[in-house]
Amino acid sequence: SKYEPHYGFRYEVRQNVQDPTTMMLISLETVDKSCDEVRRIGYSIIPLFVDIETGEPIRDRLTTNFALMNGMYQLPIYNEEPYRKAPFYLENITKLDRLPCASVLVRIVEAPSQEGIVMTINNTSESRWKEEGLVVDPPFYGQGLYNTEFYDIDALDERTFAERVKRVEITVREGAIQMMSALGINRQMSDDQTVEWLDTRLKATSRTLIINLQYFAKYHPKIGFQVAVDGFINVPTPGLYCCFYGMNTTSCLFGNRMDPKHVKMAAMVDWDSPAKALQWLDSYYFFHGVESDV
Repeated sequence: SKYEPHYGFRYEVRQNVQDPTTMMLISLETVDKSCDEVRRIGYSIIPLFVDIETGEPIRDRLTTNFALMNGMYQLPIYNEEPYRKAPFYLENITKLDRLPCASVLVRIVEAPSQEGIVMTINNTSESRWKEEGLVVDPPFYGQGLYNTEFYDIDALDERTFAERVKRVEITVREGAIQMMSALGINRQMSDDQTVEWLDTRLKATSRTLIINLQYFAKYHPKIGFQVAVDGFINVPTPGLYCCFYGMNTTSCLFGNRMDPKHVKMAAMVDWDSPAKALQWLDSYYFFHGVESDV
């Protein structure tokens, strides 16, 4: 379906010497209908090798005691640009914000061999690819075979999923037609022509921007939103300040009837922050049940 597309992308790695710090970075792009430009939805990442003893990703490329990250995995999609500077570790991606209820399914397997010769699609007849295990159909997701060690479900995922299951399922083909129609393309296309059009449009570069989530998903009051007030900068007089915030300051703070659910206070002061740039450590607070016309 449009919401669970199957790519069937497959890549063979055949090298005599492999850097054990190698990771697979997956980038997802689309055409943003709000601006008719290519936008990056986010990234997924997984190490290809782990330490045999600790099971942790390899950081030292001189390590020899490592194993392939063999298996099927469900990976989060992180909706921010990572800091692209060496050394590049898994945390460069996993510390970023991720999209709730969205993930990528990947499979990593050892290459089959025959009589000491590693098999590839280049030295094996296409009629034998499946028989020899070079091409293996993915399992049905509902079987629960994908490893979720990289994907931690939180309360936001659970609330979002309850709303996502209400969506009307359509095929990837119908989704592509909808996108092209929104971009002013209303002519009939075969599947091959649609793929050709997408290949032409989806030209992502290092300058491609992350998609603006303001237009990415419909707002649901039950799910709500989160706000964090991190601090004040260049206050008039250095000292200790209190911070109250709400969705409608006038009615919430100064009205005759104050709704405590709509007024919050940043209380966890960072006592080591500069006096002229007071910081708070409260992080995000969730607002639920807020209608879009408040």
